[in-house]
Amino acid sequence: MSEKFMKITYQGPPPATKLNAYLRMPSQTYAVLRREIDMYLFQERQLPKAEIKTFWIDADNDEIEIINQIDYDIFLSKYRSSMHLQIAAIKRRVAPKPVSAPSNFIIHDKITCDICGLCPLVGFRYKCIQCRNFDLCQACEAAHKHPEHMTIRMPTNHRRYKVLPKPSGNGWEIVSNS
Repeated sequence: MSEKFMKITYQGPPPATKLNAYLRMPSQTYAVLRREIDMYLFQERQLPKAEIKTFWIDADNDEIEIINQIDYDIFLSKYRSSMHLQIAAIKRRVAPKPVSAPSNFIIHDKITCDICGLCPLVGFRYKCIQCRNFDLCQACEAAHKHPEHMTIRMPTNHRRYKVLPKPSGNGWEIVSNS
């Protein structure tokens, strides 16, 4: 009994060139085929890791994408004698960074981040409720630069509230300025 092979053609992300190779006839399952392709391209060949799509070109020269077991079964039944699978790296869509996030326009005049020194503090202001007069910028708070204490977010620069020590001396309370 002769061994069966499948030709694969991989088009990597730019500026990569086309790579043609043969794989021993892989499993009858699409999931195993994908693992074998990943292992061959990205581990054995050490190509840059990329998300890929698999497809074949039918008799009408149409591109038929394989995304599940049913698609793979159709491919296997149509091309038993000369199997040729196309593989292409697909570009990841990078979500644009929000330019106009509301926190980007808040400026807390005369407030300094007690971690990184940013002044004036731009973006959300975080105030430690356990330390007297301790403020953090949103970047330092997100990076957990003051993890031992709780902070509250001060989203605006309006001075509608004050943070005062509790009369008991344990902790702080938020009091309206009105």
